[in-house]
Amino acid sequence: MNRNVVHTDKAPKAIGPYSQAIRTDTMIYTAGQLGLDPASGVLDNGGVEGQTR
Repeated sequence: MNRNVVHTDKAPKAIGPYSQAIRTDTMIYTAGQLGLDPASGVLDNGGVEGQTR
């Protein structure tokens, strides 16, 4: 099974010793992420829709 670390500057950096996500041949595993604005680092208070974006 292939495993690749997923990293993007368009999402907040991981807080702690883990990756934003791991991609395998058939799945993508993500760590729990806070709805932070990647530019400011501030929590987005736009509810689920705002935090998802």
